[in-house]
Amino acid sequence: MLLLLMTLANQPLVSQVATVPAVEANPAYVVAAFGLMGASILFFTLELFVPSGGIFAVLCGTCTIASVVSMFLFNPILGLLLLIGYVIVAPFAIYWGFKVWEHSSVGRKLILSAELDSSIPNEASPRAQSGSDPEEVPLSTLIGSEGVADSQLRPVGFVKIDGRRMDAIAEGDLIHPGQRIRVVEAYDNQLKVRPIDPAPPSED
Repeated sequence: MLLLLMTLANQPLVSQVATVPAVEANPAYVVAAFGLMGASILFFTLELFVPSGGIFAVLCGTCTIASVVSMFLFNPILGLLLLIGYVIVAPFAIYWGFKVWEHSSVGRKLILSAELDSSIPNEASPRAQSGSDPEEVPLSTLIGSEGVADSQLRPVGFVKIDGRRMDAIAEGDLIHPGQRIRVVEAYDNQLKVRPIDPAPPSED
């Protein structure tokens, strides 16, 4: 009798388990995974050609992760395969993207701007402002040359030698404009000059 009651009590539970339908994979997850994959490729391409401050790169990464999650929800094995595929392809995609970005209009502008910024200190140097080219005439070859003071040297100023205006430092305390000078030394990209003519009389 006890065995019969137990059998009757368990009968509805067995029936319910038997009638539970098997969980089927939702194909919508596959569609979502491939759609998110396409969106990640689109955002990756936009990041190469459109300056966004990294917004498109963040969206690309988000879509990539979401596509893997969607594929896992559809089938864990396919999700794992998709994740491995991303890991293998990502380094090649980044390398190719950097090469394409280098030759794009955005990349060329940014690279050119960096080169111009790095050249600003050279353009602002006193020798560049004086209009002389330090590579055109080695300063050591000018030792013994004569010229004229093109400004007051107190003790630094400008001299003209063979028509070239160059910065120089006076050997003494002061050289007046128009005084003839002779180059006596050249060091640290600068000429050291000595006056040949006497200083003009000071005006009272």
